[in-house]
Formats: sequence, C-alpha cells, structure tokens
Amino acid sequence: MSPSANPARAGADQGSDAGLTSGFDPVEDMRRQLARRGIEVAPEPAEPGRTGRFLSRSAAETWGNRERWGSGETRSPRGDDSLSTTVGGDEGWQSGSVAAESVSGEPERRAGKRRLAPGDRPDATLDQAKDACLRLLAVRARSRAELAKRLGERGFRVDIIEEALTRLSEVDLIDDAAFAHQWVHERHTYGGKGKKALQRELKEKGVDELAMESALAQVSDRAERARAAELVRRKVRTLPPGLTRDKAVRRLVGMLARRGYDQSTAFAVVNSELAGVEFAPAKSPVALADSASPPQAADDEEAARELVRRKLRGSTETDRAKLTRRLVDMLARRGYGPSVAYAVVKEELAQRDL
Repeated sequence: MSPSANPARAGADQGSDAGLTSGFDPVEDMRRQLARRGIEVAPEPAEPGRTGRFLSRSAAETWGNRERWGSGETRSPRGDDSLSTTVGGDEGWQSGSVAAESVSGEPERRAGKRRLAPGDRPDATLDQAKDACLRLLAVRARSRAELAKRLGERGFRVDIIEEALTRLSEVDLIDDAAFAHQWVHERHTYGGKGKKALQRELKEKGVDELAMESALAQVSDRAERARAAELVRRKVRTLPPGLTRDKAVRRLVGMLARRGYDQSTAFAVVNSELAGVEFAPAKSPVALADSASPPQAADDEEAARELVRRKLRGSTETDRAKLTRRLVDMLARRGYGPSVAYAVVKEELAQRDL
C-alpha cells in the first residue's frame, strides 16, 4: 500500500484545514472517507456528558516538513522525532487545559492512573475497538503490533483486539510493509539514522522480518555513506578549536555509532571527510613521557596487528568491506582507538591483496 492509499492521509492532503480545528473529529472523518469507498462503519452512540470536541493532527501533517496546529502556529520539525505525532502523547489535545477525549465508553487516561490490562473491560465492543484504532491512525500510521499494544492497555479483550485489527487490515488501514517503508524513508532522510538504528526501531514496533528487510533495502550502502558524510560535515563545523585529530575522530565516529552506523562505515567516512582538515598537533613524545601514563602506542599497535593476523588466518571471508567491519569491531571491543584500529586493519588487508 502506498502512503497515499491511507484514507487518513488522503483526506488531509486535499488542502483543507478542517483537521486542525477544535471541532474536528478524526473518527467521523475516517468514517466519511471509508463510506466514499463503499465501506460502512456504524457510529458508536456518544456517551452522555461527553463533548464531541477533539483537537488532533491529521496523519498527512505527520509526514510533512512542518507542523501546523489549530492555533494557526507553525513549528519546525523536532529533529529525530519527525514522525512523532502529538505534543505530550498520541491522543491529541483538547482546547484549553482539558485532557484529550478518550474513545466512547473508555476510561480516561490521565496522569497518575494505571494502564489497563487486556480483558479489564470485558464489556468493550468491537466498534469501540475500531474507534480506538481509527483515532490512533488519524494521528499517524502505526504497525499492527503497536495498535494491539495500545488496545491491550485500554482493557480490550484479546479476541476483540484481533478481530478489530483484522477488519482494518482488510480495508488496508493497517499495512506493516507500507508503514516500514515510510518509517525508514523518514527516519533516514530527516533523522539521519543508519540501518542498525532503523532495524532496531522497526523491531520495537513489531514489524516482521520480511517487511523489515524490504524496507531497509531501499537504503543502499552508497546512500547510507552519503548521509553519514553529511552528518560529519555538519558536525565538523561545530568542533571546538584546539582539538587533536584523534579526539575529533573519536567524537565523530561516536556520533555516527549512536545514530546506527556500523563502525567500518563510520571510520571510512570520518577519515575521508577529515582528509583536508587541519587539527592541533598531538603531544610530543617528551611531553607524553612526562605524563602519568607513559606512551605505549607502538606496543599497542603491534598487539593489534597480531590480533588481526590471527583472525585472518582462520577467516574464509573474501568481501573486503565485511572483513574490515568485523576486524575493526573486534579491535574496538578490545579497547583500541578508532584511528589505530582502522589503520592496522587497512594495512594488514592490503598486504594480503584483499
């Protein structure tokens, strides 16, 4: 399913600001869109004493580069949280200090109140479960596992949860493959995340292996290196003056590692981007000898070489990139710095024509 096939997004893409006003009900809007496709969903009668007012963002607004709210205020994207949907949570806010309205017949979730367990509301109906899903999907696209978890926290029975999710899957409102593709595109393009981080996030959201692999395949190794290079160039401009090259390498490699790039890619990109950058000179051997920790760089490098040679003797890997990554990771786990590890591995592989 393409992102535009999601009715929640399609309705918001028509240019109307109806979804940004305090009188907008995402469930009713979703019902109207489903009705236009020939799918009738009977409305749940409103509970006495509840207002129908609900402030929400449409799903299409989630995927854009700006965030608009009912007040007319425009906000910039929030960095890595470009897919985050609502300030303070997923439910949206009502105007003023009133908490977000919960689904009809459902206990309000307020600060300090415990979450329910599946089955805590045995009288909850299938229509109420579908309403809960529609509200969540009106905010942003979600995986099937995410919706199942949220419905369980609201006390719906397991059989009701499964039936509601199956009904929505049949009309393409739940599509883990499309969700995974959109998630990877947004988080890589706007959040600068590497494949390892994207894979971890999709696992946390319950996306299956097949859909995950298909989504991650859209980020090629070349595209990942290019995105990492952009991050490094931006970070280099903010490095403090007087920094030595080794310290700069450690900081930049650490930054990429935290964003989910593997160490071999990080080392290669950082060394390439720092090729023409001048740094403060490292301490001289005399200065190092006067310090509390005498220099052992030569011994450490020779020990690293021996480790790499020993590993190569028992390796049948012929892919240079994979072998580089494994050897550098092995040295990093043993405490070797990034510049030493990468230099030793590169030299040893060159001697073996790999």
